[in-house]
Amino acid sequence: MDQQECMRRAAEQAVDSYVRSGMVVGLGTGRTASYAVRHLAKLLAAGTLRDVVGVATSVTTQHLMHEVGIPSRELDANTHIDVAIDGADAFDSDFNLIKGGGGALFREKLVELAAEKLVIVVDASKRALGHLLEAFRVPVEVVKFGHSATMQRVVKRLEPLIRSWSERRNADGSLYETDNSNVIMDIEFSATDLDNLEAELRSVHGVVCTGLFLGMASAVVVAHPNGVVEVLT
Repeated sequence: MDQQECMRRAAEQAVDSYVRSGMVVGLGTGRTASYAVRHLAKLLAAGTLRDVVGVATSVTTQHLMHEVGIPSRELDANTHIDVAIDGADAFDSDFNLIKGGGGALFREKLVELAAEKLVIVVDASKRALGHLLEAFRVPVEVVKFGHSATMQRVVKRLEPLIRSWSERRNADGSLYETDNSNVIMDIEFSATDLDNLEAELRSVHGVVCTGLFLGMASAVVVAHPNGVVEVLT
């Protein structure tokens, strides 16, 4: 079965299994999350679900929600999010995640920290067979002002653990900017304690957010190439 068809089925199953009428739902960013958004819209249009409101994790997702007719609300102090559905770049057996390959890590983490449950939809290749850090580079969002100096401080502080790193750039070579007008460095780390790494990165002045989502996921919905959808809890 085509990989994207597998991912579509897995995203739809996540919506069917975890979203109920009257819920506030955090909606992730990226192709996988877009399948969930479109399926949710179909269920609302058909009357299968009612009174569901979405909280977007990016400008792109906000635009998609508007396009398909999902009511939205902002994240504020009074927002209770019942469940968030999103993709990930890698996950391990403890449901620790690396996210941010699509550049929306800061808003994704804000929304998903506020959610009662976080459901991650991935294909089987995203499962880390060894250490999580060996599966994908860690995106680190940095304030644009003085970003080169901040990146050098990150490298100096964590140099023994860094195998390689780069500034994220667009296809035309220009500096990639997030929805928050920040920039991203992508870092390949050697295996190390994830909690300590997160703390070290966040301690560098100018670092806004990392792509390490530790201990946040409640379930992982895995799409396999043979069409089987596996739900890990």
